[in-house]
Amino acid sequence: MFLKRVLFVFLGSLFFFASCKKQPISKVEAAPRAADLQSQFERSHNAIFSDTLTAIAAKELQSWDSYFLFSRFVKEHFSAVSASQALELSQELLEVVSEMKDSLKLPVLKTKSMYARLHVLYSEVYRLKDMSEISSIKPGEVQLQTAKIIAVFNALNSKINSVYSRKIFDDDLHFDESQFEVYPQREEMYSSKKQRSFPLKRGASKKRR
Repeated sequence: MFLKRVLFVFLGSLFFFASCKKQPISKVEAAPRAADLQSQFERSHNAIFSDTLTAIAAKELQSWDSYFLFSRFVKEHFSAVSASQALELSQELLEVVSEMKDSLKLPVLKTKSMYARLHVLYSEVYRLKDMSEISSIKPGEVQLQTAKIIAVFNALNSKINSVYSRKIFDDDLHFDESQFEVYPQREEMYSSKKQRSFPLKRGASKKRR
């Protein structure tokens, strides 16, 4: 009976010490994982602004101040941005894009296709703002959302350039002819050709009717 008690105490002590040894190992393993996750949040990624305004489009948009405010903000802060920085800037970016969307007053750009692109851009920025409130969000998800915002902005610029290129083409087709001086005597040179009469050859006679 005594031996059974000693054996029971021995096995219980062995199990206790074994469980205590496992806890520090799990903590040591968890530490590198947390550090690695944090480093992924702090790692910067470069954005590609493939479509920028042409000189003509930029001139036509001079009165749209909030567009240039958004453009400067996104290029300054998101050209090289980490997931952590993108989440911190999401609220301010949302305010800027909201102002741009609501302040469009240029008649030539007030079309369904333009408003559709502005709404998509606003929605993507709003999604980024939502991510800042999700504790379990992953760095890769933030980076992907940031890339979507830049892609939509590029598409917006491409559309603006296309609109003004088409406008210039249409304006050229309806030029004012009054600015050109017309010379009537020269216009006759380009009128229908006059029939030329050639002299009959010697010995030839006119045909009788």
